[in-house]
Amino acid sequence: MTRFILLLFCASLLLFVVPAWGHGGPIEWVSAEGDSSSRIRLYIDFDPPNRVHSISPEVNDEIDAFVVVDCMNPENFPGGLGTICIRLEVDAGVSARPWFESLLPGEMRIGNWKDGITLASTPCAGESPVAIGVLHLRYLGKPGAVRILDHPDFPRWVVNCELDTTSYCVGSHGGIGMSAPAGEDGCECLSGRRTPGQDEAGIGMPESDE
Repeated sequence: MTRFILLLFCASLLLFVVPAWGHGGPIEWVSAEGDSSSRIRLYIDFDPPNRVHSISPEVNDEIDAFVVVDCMNPENFPGGLGTICIRLEVDAGVSARPWFESLLPGEMRIGNWKDGITLASTPCAGESPVAIGVLHLRYLGKPGAVRILDHPDFPRWVVNCELDTTSYCVGSHGGIGMSAPAGEDGCECLSGRRTPGQDEAGIGMPESDE
């Protein structure tokens, strides 16, 4: 019963894009280039939590490309992760029949990884880093990338468990048989919620290749 209620809740958010609780108005998307004091970070990791963004497999090897969230802390993202909207893309010829598995508690999802998927967590996902899902692939021998893209209807939409809305930036895509495509400039973890004029206290994300 609880899962049905939560699924209905998430579906209603998606269908009607209701005003954000606690913000007194419609949802305001946070640009990756704009003020990002409550933003979280997504990246592809082939060996979480080790931040391995590139791998060099053999033909027919099975590959797990994890979608990982970090930069969540009580100051900038209270309550943990509740709902997130993403889309993934795999370069043509890299894998035969990729399939996606949600790793959030409750495994609640709407849509699919290629066209746009919404993932909800019951209970809320807690401390960073959190693998929210994994794309299973079988390598065909052609180098390519796994990319994190915007959901077509709800780009970068993130809701924490206090029903506050924020967004994410992309720290790194994933490279299979090649270097990982770079993420977005300035996609760093912040030490806490900033006030106007305060500098970012960023922690860079090191690249790891095998």
